[in-house]
Amino acid sequence: MLVFLSWSGNKSRAVAETLKQWLVQVIQAVDPWISCDIAKGSRWNSEVSAKLEASKFAIICLTRENLDARWILFEAGAISKLNDASVCTLLLDITPAEVEQPLSQFQHTTIEKSDFRKLVHTMNDALSRAGERGLPSQTLDSIFETFWPQLQNELVEISETQYAEEHKMRSDRAILEEIVEILRNQERQQSGKTGEVHIRSLDNTQTFPGRDVIKAWLARGLHSFESTLFGGILRYKKFDMEKKTYVFDKSIAVRNREGIWVVKVRNSQIAIIDNTGNTLDARTVNYGDRIMLPDGSTVEPDQKLVERDPLSMPIITEVAGKVAFGDMIENMSFIQETDTATGRIFKIMIDWPSNLRPRIAIKDKKGRSVKIPGTNHLARYLLPAGAIILVDKGDDVVPGDVLARIPLEITEA
Repeated sequence: MLVFLSWSGNKSRAVAETLKQWLVQVIQAVDPWISCDIAKGSRWNSEVSAKLEASKFAIICLTRENLDARWILFEAGAISKLNDASVCTLLLDITPAEVEQPLSQFQHTTIEKSDFRKLVHTMNDALSRAGERGLPSQTLDSIFETFWPQLQNELVEISETQYAEEHKMRSDRAILEEIVEILRNQERQQSGKTGEVHIRSLDNTQTFPGRDVIKAWLARGLHSFESTLFGGILRYKKFDMEKKTYVFDKSIAVRNREGIWVVKVRNSQIAIIDNTGNTLDARTVNYGDRIMLPDGSTVEPDQKLVERDPLSMPIITEVAGKVAFGDMIENMSFIQETDTATGRIFKIMIDWPSNLRPRIAIKDKKGRSVKIPGTNHLARYLLPAGAIILVDKGDDVVPGDVLARIPLEITEA
């Protein structure tokens, strides 16, 4: 039985990796999967979507740093809509009272021994429901007692580390909130509107705070840049799970139609090295970030290297072809709005019924779905509620093109 381990942030990832190793020792019939398992050359978004659809059980690794992470919310919502799927949360350094909707609707598990025992028994029961052979209850208890001290020690160690990383994330959030406030003020001055910004579905029950901020951001083409203080050679790097370190790998990005390299792999970096191979500067790059120069380029001090949109997560394509939509039904899976300032029309995803799977697919000239290079996965991209679609049916796209953007959860004070 496939068990999807959802994570966001370094601490949550460490929990997921630890849990993966521990689960297979306790219940050999389960197959834990985390996004770090994606093979080199695979399309991250498509691979995650495929695993979500195949999973019968999901554990969401929650920490104080990722309570509002948009991909945590997307993955939890996607798998909970599947038939016979079970979703629970694992709380590391937070209490159940701190978890808000929509995650508060799931069954919580703390790092207490009794709670974890219930979790493994629930997972064992799910095996039987999936038609697979679970362990007898007494046997499972005996195995749990043997391996619990190991897991407990590792989780406690994780919960007490990485303070510096948490502090950095809070600082980044403060910077983002300042940017958002600037955009809000500009919107208010132009429109004369105040208060919370909403987007309404047909029944007026669904809202997506901050949607107008994202539309304004897209219309203006504003972006955040990163530059380097050092001159040297630019190298692309990817985190190697076996070596537990970053290694040089130019395949982390795909070149788009503008000649700019778009990051397609999570857990990636760019580094500036000197002629002897010493690292002068290293920067984390995120999925969808745009790198101005190819791997191996010579850069000058203060040169701009990375362009990103700090207000949204892009969905990009790695293949060329024509855009096709699936389960895109107006007022059921999306609504359409026009930006009064620019006249631009946006399709915005709403909370679709469970029998739909809204998606963008990339087709070839014969109307067949294109496969991601080096994989057997089709170029299909699931669309979460709140996503803003930037392409139309029949559009020609090339690798690196942005198909949609998923806004950060932004609310008015």
